[in-house]
Amino acid sequence: MGLILSAVGHGAKAIDWKDVKIVRILLNFYITDLNKYRVLNNQSILTPMVEKGLKSKKDMDELIDRIKCYQLLMKKSNPAIIADGRIDPDSATEKKLIEGLASGFSVKKIELVEPWVKFEDTSRYDNFFQKLLDYYSINTNLRRSNFIGQVLVESDKFRTAQEYADGSEYEGRTNLGNTQAGDGPRFKGRGLIQLTGRKNYEEFEKYMNISFTGLNDGANRDKISQDPWMAIVVSCWFWSKNSINDWCDADNAKNVSKLVNAGSINKPDSKVNGLKERLDYTKRAKIVKI
Repeated sequence: MGLILSAVGHGAKAIDWKDVKIVRILLNFYITDLNKYRVLNNQSILTPMVEKGLKSKKDMDELIDRIKCYQLLMKKSNPAIIADGRIDPDSATEKKLIEGLASGFSVKKIELVEPWVKFEDTSRYDNFFQKLLDYYSINTNLRRSNFIGQVLVESDKFRTAQEYADGSEYEGRTNLGNTQAGDGPRFKGRGLIQLTGRKNYEEFEKYMNISFTGLNDGANRDKISQDPWMAIVVSCWFWSKNSINDWCDADNAKNVSKLVNAGSINKPDSKVNGLKERLDYTKRAKIVKI
């Protein structure tokens, strides 16, 4: 399984913008190697490409030139690569681009997992992600891949760290600890993996030693979604509290999804919102060694 679904580059028809973005990001990871090659061949230095659409022939020519440059660079070590300025799905060029990615977290890799993600939405978390993932031992490819696979769905592709609905549907939900009037909206989902219900807020309150459950604690509750550090911390805390790394290590993304979204591995698949997306994102995250 690769990342692109359609051919990109020379002679490609009906090019999908998502595949163009993926190829550009992949090539940007190799910008230093490409420039070393170009210097040796008396060619001009490249700068990283902006992940924009193909708006002109100039844009296409630039992309084809970089693809061909990468192919010429790699052809010596992999004769199967054809220097034609084109990348087909599951081709030797695409496989080499993916194979050569360094293992480890990068917010840019999130866009390889889901091209709809915008860098301006993920970059606000960049200063905290790596340190917090390491702190909570979400520190292997399987663990990070599952975590990002879940977060992409829970946060609507990093567009929000707060549930869109007003929380009224949780009113009176005693299984969430919502026993007082107004608890539903008060304790609606917040965080990249959304903390929901009075019971969970009380547990997080004890962990952080910050008051979240009082009637006048609205500003503190809002920090869970509005502060990037807090939005990651609450998600990692939830992950650790529920020993989700154990299911990651077993490579069981379905049970990870059930714990995150349905609260129990014993729930049927139908109770997990966006199960297919969660599993697909996790697979793609594993491919890019996130």
